Amino acid sequence: MKKTLKKTLLVLVAVFGLFAALSITSNAKTVNKGSLTSGKRVNVIDYNSYYQNENYKNEYKYKITVKKAGIATFSGCSNASFYGNLCNSKGVALSTYSHNISNTYGGKLQYAVKKGTYYFKFKVSSFNQGYASIGYVFSTGSISNKKTITNYSQDRNQYFYYKFKASTTGVVTFTAKSIDGSDSAYMYTALTNAKKIRITDEDYSSTTGKYSYDRSATYGVKKGVTYYLRVKASSPVKIACVNKSVKSNCGSKFSQAKSVKSGKYTNGTFILGNKETDWYKFSTSKNTIKFKFDGDFSGKLIFTIYNSNGDAVTYDRTIYGDSLDYAYKYSSVKKGTYYIRVRRASSSTTGLYKMRVDY
Repeated sequence: MKKTLKKTLLVLVAVFGLFAALSITSNAKTVNKGSLTSGKRVNVIDYNSYYQNENYKNEYKYKITVKKAGIATFSGCSNASFYGNLCNSKGVALSTYSHNISNTYGGKLQYAVKKGTYYFKFKVSSFNQGYASIGYVFSTGSISNKKTITNYSQDRNQYFYYKFKASTTGVVTFTAKSIDGSDSAYMYTALTNAKKIRITDEDYSSTTGKYSYDRSATYGVKKGVTYYLRVKASSPVKIACVNKSVKSNCGSKFSQAKSVKSGKYTNGTFILGNKETDWYKFSTSKNTIKFKFDGDFSGKLIFTIYNSNGDAVTYDRTIYGDSLDYAYKYSSVKKGTYYIRVRRASSSTTGLYKMRVDY
């Protein structure tokens, strides 16, 4: 009798626990909140409702309609934190993980989107007083000279495209900066043509890079030409843009080589779309010549030394844009005039280099 009663009690407890669990689980649901319109904010829930019936477990869903490719930015509020993800029309998340929208990450979250229907799904993870609100802004994405933009992506697998039109022929430098002066982030950048086809190598830049070229990427551009800066970042990062002309003193062929002074840097640029080769010359009576390359460029450069007869006296030397501060010493030099040829290793090589010759 006691054993039977004990079993009955255990069954009742188990059933009660199951109903309790189902009751709690039933409170956790997806709440369809309608649509979001670009440029407007909406109140998701108020403070009192948040703690009633365990509403903090609810997932909220908003529909957005995108008419062309661009960037979708979602912003939170100062009194609440959100964890969310953007899903396509079939409910498949664009990112592997849900991401945080809080002041820690600049209070915003971005996704690269194409034309179509999407759903922004999120949960309110913490809440103070008042209303928890969410905002949405769509933009095609652009960047220009002497301007700084912020990329709020938290997904290093997404590419963002920012339209850039060169205001002058020369170089454009994109520098990674932290959003609050203390956090660290890195980004991979490349330039594309107007059809968003990549035309440069992909470059790595970090907000904590030791040298300036570790923190930025530089490309040679033509005035009036439209490019796109392609970016993917590990976490929110500011991107500063500077487009400037560069004075270069070089010849385009052997017979037009320009003289370089010993111990002085000379600038050279490789503009995307051009096929230039830079020629320099110098005369020396010393038996050792030292070369040093610096600057900021994408890809690889090749330089070769020739005698006055046009015969190469050294092998081709390759200089990599991601490992500058390159030095080379040429010994057993005979008195005479020598020529330096600097050329790109491929059509994607671009940017600014600085060369110094000590003779």
